[in-house]
Amino acid sequence: FALSGHESNNNLPDTGSIAIGTRAGRYNNVSYNTFIGYESGIGSAGATGMTGKEIVSIGSFSLNKLSTGSSNSTFGYAALFNNTTGDGNIGVGTRSLFQNRTGKYNVAIGDSALYGSSSNIGDRNIAVGAYTLKSVSSSANNNVAIGDSAAQRIVDGNNNVAIGSDALSQNVLGINNVAIGTGALYTNFNSANVAIGYNAGYNEAGGSKLYIENSSGDKDNALIYGDFDNDSLNLNAKVNIKNYTRLGQQTDGAPAIKMKKLIIPVGPPVDSFTGYALGSGITDAKVIGVQVMLNYATPFKIPPSYNNAPGYEYDYQIQNNQLLILLKPGNSANVGLKPIVALITYEE
Repeated sequence: FALSGHESNNNLPDTGSIAIGTRAGRYNNVSYNTFIGYESGIGSAGATGMTGKEIVSIGSFSLNKLSTGSSNSTFGYAALFNNTTGDGNIGVGTRSLFQNRTGKYNVAIGDSALYGSSSNIGDRNIAVGAYTLKSVSSSANNNVAIGDSAAQRIVDGNNNVAIGSDALSQNVLGINNVAIGTGALYTNFNSANVAIGYNAGYNEAGGSKLYIENSSGDKDNALIYGDFDNDSLNLNAKVNIKNYTRLGQQTDGAPAIKMKKLIIPVGPPVDSFTGYALGSGITDAKVIGVQVMLNYATPFKIPPSYNNAPGYEYDYQIQNNQLLILLKPGNSANVGLKPIVALITYEE
């Protein structure tokens, strides 16, 4: 079926193809293709016929140069304009995938998304948003950009993920970067970085870095900063860990531990002892460390076995799942009924 202005289609098969618009699908020679718009899918093959199959081309000048490329779909002015042999591409938006010629399986949604900086575009890129990945070349493959101007200057980079407006916006040649959040890794030109959060890693120039932050804070101010090359991690935060923590390798004997702060508002009377429960689940066998301080006068505190002055001596034991505080008979006159604080370290 053809509904055209002047210079109507010369080759349009009778079976299933549709061409609407001046010179739309003019040299199409395949069934079941659809061309709507001025010179949509006119084709570059001339009178020999355009043989691309399974085509849907909607928009003036969309798929204008098509030759043998198949399974392409466009919606927008000049979308996939230069595509000749590229297969399986989707271009939605004005000039989306404009420079692609042979690249395959790309998806571009948005004004000038995956526009291209040279005579071709790579394969398997996804761009959603105006000007996303708009500078890619034929060497750029497997990139994903979602958000206005995300990864807009990538030329030859591969395997990058940029989600958020202006994420990874200035990078040109970087590979294997992940930027999630508006402005994440905005000025970075390097590779193998991971940044999550608004403006995370905004000013980072290096590669193989980790940022989790909701501002442009540097490595000393980001909530989490890491260096993959050196296997190092900075936590610029107060850290609460619910379960047991192991610092080191279990095979090297590092235990999985927890800590508990035991507050005793009133300690034993002079020359006596008292036991204080360690807490639920903490047994004598699990305890691997104890620190005790006795507050004999604000703000002064003394450790166990203090004997620099008479009347201040005390000690402790772990016994019967209790912290036993013992005031030295005859040498504890100044520490009876005083507040005590203990830090108990116990293993899993």
